[in-house]
Amino acid sequence: MRALLHRLPAFASVQDPLSGGGLIATYVASLIVFAVALAIRAWFDPVLPAGFPFLTFFPAVIICGFVFGILADSLTDLGVSDAFDQFHSG
Repeated sequence: MRALLHRLPAFASVQDPLSGGGLIATYVASLIVFAVALAIRAWFDPVLPAGFPFLTFFPAVIICGFVFGILADSLTDLGVSDAFDQFHSG
């Protein structure tokens, strides 16, 4: 199990910093996870009650933080906060 965890970018970068390409790949993957969560949220928006603005965003933030690390997760957090403003106000 430990060997599997050390393959994830968040854990691998503790011992060896990610290269420029690896770092960009984590940001791109983080944005893809956020885009999927946003698409699912937009798809379920008509049937979800008003009290569930973060239903699909919580797993996206947790996955990005655990798999890609805190920096890529921060990018996802910024996207989620902007999406929350869109769904909450509109």
